[in-house]
Amino acid sequence: MHPFLPVVSMVFLLVADGVLIFLRLNGGNPDLASHIAPLYSIVLASLIFGGGLAFWLRRYGFRFPSWTAVLSLLLFAALRWL
Repeated sequence: MHPFLPVVSMVFLLVADGVLIFLRLNGGNPDLASHIAPLYSIVLASLIFGGGLAFWLRRYGFRFPSWTAVLSLLLFAALRWL
């Protein structure tokens, strides 16, 4: 296992969180309306790759990316449906 993999997982999860917050703050912008679906696909792909990598890293004893993945998923649910 490469020691940079936890950082890659955290970067994917931070990208997902950043795009979600950007969409939440600028969701009513008419210039952004045609780009909402591709941005949500970026969020879902980042959550899948970052979260999958984080839970895979648990086998090597890295626990902090998995907790970040859980928090990112909760943030996704809170910002998407509230």
